[in-house]
Order: sequence, then structure tokens, then C-alpha cells
Amino acid sequence: MKKIIICCFIAALATALPKFSKAQAPDTSTIDKLQRYVAGPLDKSQVPTGFLEDYGAPFIPMAAFNGNLSDSNRIEMSLWRLLYFQLQTSYCQAGTNPLPSIVTVNTALQNAGTGAIPISLLLGQYAKVKTDAYTNNLLYFNSTDKRVYDVAGRNRSPYTTNYLFAAAPLQANNVTNTASFVYNPNLVWSNTGLSISQLQVNFDDGQGLRTLAPNTPVNITYADSGYHTLTIKATLSNNVVLQCYSSYYVLTVSNTQARYAPLNIVNPGWGSIAPVSGVHGGGTISYILSTTNTTGMLKKPMTIRNLE
Repeated sequence: MKKIIICCFIAALATALPKFSKAQAPDTSTIDKLQRYVAGPLDKSQVPTGFLEDYGAPFIPMAAFNGNLSDSNRIEMSLWRLLYFQLQTSYCQAGTNPLPSIVTVNTALQNAGTGAIPISLLLGQYAKVKTDAYTNNLLYFNSTDKRVYDVAGRNRSPYTTNYLFAAAPLQANNVTNTASFVYNPNLVWSNTGLSISQLQVNFDDGQGLRTLAPNTPVNITYADSGYHTLTIKATLSNNVVLQCYSSYYVLTVSNTQARYAPLNIVNPGWGSIAPVSGVHGGGTISYILSTTNTTGMLKKPMTIRNLE
């Protein structure tokens, strides 16, 4: 079966390219340039959505991130950026790319501000060469010049169209068990022409799916430390539902007030400090035991001096 796999290993084709004179030699010095050489003869106007996975940066297969929940469809921001870059570079038309560069996107994310944690969203549609495109005579791979050509008179398209959905909070962890999240429409990037009619998130806090209104923070309190799985669900304007998982890590659920809540207070009379003339006026000694200390004895005490 003649099948071209345009991925990171495509660089191996560079050694098999036909020999040209210096005046005719194509520039295949990078993977990006080699991919464009191989796919150069294709009629790009026949590519649905104008984005072709086999034409973009070949990092990871995008099929796993199709908006259906699965164990492999778990997004964090480094993966989000990788998927965005891969989709953005897969644009194969002559016009202006509707998706801004990853540099522009990173700048927008960095300037998202402080306070509530924004959720970044990517809504994508892209085409991919069908697995049977070569065996069914929909595309032709010329073994002489190592390029792919359209087959004239083919009875169907050699491409499939797929969704790409990626969503994740910009901050993935916190030292406390409280957090505030926000849906900011300015942090949604899409090449679909569709909008989000409803965004819902299950924050794994026992409250189920919550509908997030644009630019309205939602406050979350976790009862347990550790990793919490977020389920992010977007309903598009064409009623298509896309979902993915993300993670949020809580370091601790305790706080100073709870940790040192009184179990027993001896005040006054447990002890006293006699005044010293010209130095201090004396004082009363009291102590507070942690709620976790049931022995009635001091353990690893923290001393607080209040001098007047």
C-alpha cells in the first residue's frame, strides 16, 4: 500500500529526493519546507476548511482531541499551545491565515490579568488525508519525485473533516482549596466560524456541571487536596457539543484558622511574667491547643509575644 505519512519522520524522505541541478533544487532543508514540497502539487482549494493536518507541524495526531471524552483527551496549557500551533501551521490556502500566530496568542494569554483564572479554549476544524486515499485512487504518490498529486476524475474527496477541541485553565494548581475561574470570550480561538452558545464546567467539587456566564467569575471550594479532574463542555451555535478533560491540583485544604482552632484555652492564670521596671509591665501566659492535639500537652509550640 502506497501511503505517505507526513509526520516528524518525514525528514527521512530528504535523503530519497530526486537529484536536481542547483538551479532546480527545491529547498527541503526543514521538515516544514519538505512537507510543502511533498504536498505542493495538490489543489489546496479542495481541502475542506482550508486546514490540512498533513500540511502542518507534525507533532502529535490530533484525532484524539476531537471533542469526545476519553482518557487520552486531557488538556493542560503546554499541550493546548502545541495543538494550537499544529492547527495554525496546517493552513494551506493562499489567503491570510484566520488564526493568529502562536506568539500573538501567547501574548494574549500572558496579558490575561490576575484574579480569577481564565479558561483558554480552542475550537478547530481541519481536514486529514483518508487512510484509503491511495489504495482507492483518490491521491497519487509519485515515487520518482516523491510528491503527492490529485487524481483526475476521482468520485469522492480524499479528505475527512474533524473537530479539534482543547480547553484548560491558565493556572493548573493552587496552594489553597479555594479558586475562582472565569470564561473570557477574548481567550477563545476558532477557525470554525461558530460561536459558543453555552460553556459548562464540572470542577470536580461535588456540584456537577456549572454554566459559566461570560466574564463572570465562579468561586470553587475543594474539600480534598490532590488532583481534581475538570470536565469542560462547550455547546456550539450549531448545537454540536465538544468536551475535554483538564486537571487542577490543590496542595492543601487546611488554613491557619482551622489548624489552630481552640481545643482548650487556659486564660488567665496558667502562668504569669513578673514586670521588670523600665523594661516591660509583665504579662499573662495562655496557650491554645490544635484541634488535632488530644493529649492536652504542648507539641511543637509556636510562641506569640504581645508586648505593650
